[in-house]
Amino acid sequence: MNTVETSADPACSTPSVEEEILIRNLLISHDPDGRDLDSDLLLQAVKNVLHFATSSETKLDTAERSYNSQIEEVGSQKFIGDVVDKILRELFYKHHHGEDLQTRTMNLLDLLRNFRWNEKMVFILAGLAFSYGEFWLVIRLCHQNPLAGSISVLKQFPSDLKLFKPRLKALSCLIGKMMELTEHVVKFDSLPISEVKMDPELVETTKHHMYLAVYWVARSAIKGSSHIADLRAVKPKRVCRNLTAGAAWELLSLVLKLSNSCIRLQRLVEVCHRQIEEKIYKKLTGLFNETHVDNQEVLRVLFSLKDNLPFKKSLSQEKVGISKFKDKVVILYISKPELLTPEDLLFLLHQMYNNPHISKLEGSYEIIYIPILTSTSWSDSEEQNYDLVSNFLPWYLIRKPQRLSSAAMTFIKQEWNYEEEPISVVIDNKGSVINLNAIDTMKIWGSEAYPFSASREEELWKFEKSTFLLMFNGIDPLLTDRIREGRNVCIYGGDNVRWIREFQAKIEETILSKALQLEIVYVGKRTLTSLVRNILLAETQYQPSNIPISVTNIQFFWTRLDSIRRSILRQRNKANVDHILQDVSWLLEIDESATGWAMLGDGTSRDTLRLRGKEVMECLDMFPKWQGNVSKWGLVGAIRMALEPPSTPTPCGHSETIPFDESLLGKNLFCNQCKRPMKGFVTYE
Repeated sequence: MNTVETSADPACSTPSVEEEILIRNLLISHDPDGRDLDSDLLLQAVKNVLHFATSSETKLDTAERSYNSQIEEVGSQKFIGDVVDKILRELFYKHHHGEDLQTRTMNLLDLLRNFRWNEKMVFILAGLAFSYGEFWLVIRLCHQNPLAGSISVLKQFPSDLKLFKPRLKALSCLIGKMMELTEHVVKFDSLPISEVKMDPELVETTKHHMYLAVYWVARSAIKGSSHIADLRAVKPKRVCRNLTAGAAWELLSLVLKLSNSCIRLQRLVEVCHRQIEEKIYKKLTGLFNETHVDNQEVLRVLFSLKDNLPFKKSLSQEKVGISKFKDKVVILYISKPELLTPEDLLFLLHQMYNNPHISKLEGSYEIIYIPILTSTSWSDSEEQNYDLVSNFLPWYLIRKPQRLSSAAMTFIKQEWNYEEEPISVVIDNKGSVINLNAIDTMKIWGSEAYPFSASREEELWKFEKSTFLLMFNGIDPLLTDRIREGRNVCIYGGDNVRWIREFQAKIEETILSKALQLEIVYVGKRTLTSLVRNILLAETQYQPSNIPISVTNIQFFWTRLDSIRRSILRQRNKANVDHILQDVSWLLEIDESATGWAMLGDGTSRDTLRLRGKEVMECLDMFPKWQGNVSKWGLVGAIRMALEPPSTPTPCGHSETIPFDESLLGKNLFCNQCKRPMKGFVTYE
């Protein structure tokens, strides 16, 4: 991150003597009791009221409904409505009691002495918004709704607002500036100032301006409420242009005062924010280079600087703190709010939770979903996607993703190489990153890959020998069992209906008619076209595939191939699995062509036979030539000897040394040069 300017504007640094006295009085009446109000959510509700009070819109979008339903006060028996009622009495019912504006302002703030500074401002705005919104609601409906009309008469609302337009416009401007100033204070209050060493002069100056902002918002609310009360009581006959202009000017003078305060406070808060984000970024970098006794400090700095309960359990919506993940491996699933494609996500869930190892590992690891935006703010569609995900994922999620530290997001992008494609960063129970992206490991082996470290991925590859077993293990249990038994397997695919029908007919005429043991599986294409779906539907009536797999499992199959290839490419020169890479790469490449294809092999062997459309038909046409050699050379060996006869009249004498693999014992291996079968010997080092 770049170095930022940290000094405050000198013009903002020294309050006047009068302001110092005012600040001292404000601090005397400030005694927060530790309750925790979600001021962001309450402020959003206030915004909704003010927005609809000044616009013709009549519908809440999904995000706004979500905000309204989540507003809550933690650690207090008082309801938000009770506090707002008290504020309304202070704003309106004491309007005629003759107290001066300064006294009323301090009384209002004393009423809110037990709340933090940002909460005072939001509550005051809520009280004013309540009255302002009620006024406009009745005015708009009084001519079309009898109830609203009757309320308008009882409350003596003016029937014609033309004469009040200057005052109403000024009042709207004032409320807008109050909202803007409140947002700056809410942002400052949310900064984790105590976590880093800040410029003390900068912090002190910003706090002074925050105190003054609270005072002027309270004072402006009292003035604004008096004008709303006047609008109710004044008679049209008594309205004159001069009085209306004077009232508007009184409000506009407050607008000017708040505007200047906004400029100063915004500048200071932005400097504080940049300074804090830079220091937190450096702190994170240092933390991941240190040794810890657990993962708590790492998770706290990443996610819990602004919220003691930053997570929630998706299905139950239970609030969760970082202590839930102590002594556990934590997988941070990081992506845009859209997550993976449905088939990718479904496959990941299938692998992680539909696995016999899961019961043994219960409580050993947890997955947390971290949404990272591509822009600086959440769009409506991103809010809706995240809300949808929050209701069905069996993981933990960030409860308020809007509060994610920008320093943490920058760290994730720069240090963990997040580039908008989903990644799964694994943090062990000591707070160390043990895998920068375990997503392919999770898709291939599921919970068997615990603790999902890079070293565990490397270890698992050392045990993988059979392409067929790796491709289908965990996807189709019946097929997996038969592969483990060493049966011959033929998978075929494509969406050329004519070729598929010809292949099915020929394989019935040849291999199946002679009762040769062969498991035949149609796997379609990576993209489930309508042709593939029609072929699968037809197979329920005409079934050469003796092990049919579902549409979902076909999607799983192709998704897994991508993960296998990416994982092997990361393991090059570490594991002897080039034969698997060749098979998988061929399948992914042939899938892009318009032709059909087939791949055959012994389930437990490394040896496979890959054939394109015409080659498949040629192989089946030569069935009489090679069927007699199946018992001697095996299915793949017999076909290969027929398709690729020895290139020399005598054996070439070529030898090859390969790592020992128990599955190769008793199997036929063929020379790559002369295509003849080779004899196997075991050598010892």
